[in-house]
Order: sequence, then C-alpha cells, then structure tokens
Amino acid sequence: MTVYYNSSSLHFDQMSSSITVTVESEAPWYMEPTVNWIQASTSSNTISGNAGTTTVTIDVAENTSLNSRSGRLYFVISDYNYTWITISQDGKYVNLGLPSGLLWATCNVGADRPWDYGDFFAWGETSPKSEYSWATYKHARGESKSLTKYCYSSSYGYNGFTDYRYTLELSDDAAYINMGSGWRMPTADEFYELATNCDLEYTENYNGTGVICHLSSPRPRAIWRICRTRCRFCSCSIM
Repeated sequence: MTVYYNSSSLHFDQMSSSITVTVESEAPWYMEPTVNWIQASTSSNTISGNAGTTTVTIDVAENTSLNSRSGRLYFVISDYNYTWITISQDGKYVNLGLPSGLLWATCNVGADRPWDYGDFFAWGETSPKSEYSWATYKHARGESKSLTKYCYSSSYGYNGFTDYRYTLELSDDAAYINMGSGWRMPTADEFYELATNCDLEYTENYNGTGVICHLSSPRPRAIWRICRTRCRFCSCSIM
C-alpha cells in the first residue's frame, strides 16, 4: 500500500482543516484514525476502498483546548501491512521559540480565527461595550483626572487618589477573565521580546479576508497582529 502525500507527519494550527490523500493498494483496505477529532469522512471515522487508486479527504476538527494534541491515521490492508500519517495540532497557543519560552495565543481575545479582530476592551476592563470614553470607563469618575484605580499621580486620581498599581490584577485582565486560568495579557517586556525575536511583515488584505496585519514569524510558526484604525495592543503593565 502507498499513501501519496508530501509528508508522513502533518502539523496544523488550532483551526479545523482538511487534507486530501491518494491511496494506492493492490487489495481492499480501510483507514481509521486513533482519535475522534480526525474524521476520515463526514459521516464516519472509518473509510474503506477497493484495490487501485482512491483519493480521500481527511477532516481535522478545531482544537478548543489549551494543549496541543496528536493522533494517527492508519491505512490498513492486513494486520501485517499498514502505514500511517501522524497529525499534530496546536491548541490555543503557539510556541514561537522565544528565549523566555513564553507561549502566545493564536487568536485575539474573543476571536475564533487568527485573522479575526476579536473583542475590544478599555484597559483594565474585561467586557466589550458600545462606547469607549472617560464617561464609561470603569476605573474613573467620568474624566481623565478622576482615576479610582491604577493611578500613580495624585494629579490624575479622584480627589488626589493614588494606589501606585502598575500591573493589572487578574480580576481586571481581559485575557484571564475571558479565556480562563493560565491566560493573561502580556507585559511590556514580553511585547519587546516578541518584536525583537520575530520577523515582522506587513500584509494587506490577506488571502482576500480584508485583514490588514503584521505577520510575526520566527519560522516555522506564526501569529497575527491584526491592525485596525485607532486599534492598540495593550500590555498588562503601565509603561
């Protein structure tokens, strides 16, 4: 039996995807994955073919967990005659090979795909809203010089308030609240590490999606930094 594909080990990001393989066999065969997130067809986990050449499509489901995963597709014509393709898939993070070993999310908070914008948050708030202004800011009393939290100057604090908090508490961290334990917004130093250890390539209208982004790519992995007018990426620390 021969399986025609350019690799016996395939790697996917966390999104659902498909591959097409050509199977050539001198006898009837069947194919079965070792895990249920790999589908050999749309209706069953097992697909079979007759002798000769057959083309089949393999579907890989989205990985919604934090951890990466792997599994195999077995192509079998007898107990002693089989081959396989090993498939691995990222979780909601990607290892960019940074010096610190920090793992970055593959999507923005609230996004389902790497090229989606996701949700928008005011710094220190954990829910999107319809209006972003000092009047609606959670940690102020209606204007810029009325801060009630994360204030290091009495000139900007409400009635001279200061707390000298420079880093978000987890209760005010949009990533932690919306994505769960283990996630948080990056620090300014971590942004700097990302920028200085990645190749940044400006991309416009990526693959017809309308997305304008920077592709951060310490090969062979990548993450997206989605750009939009007046949109900013915030750290968890006051610079």
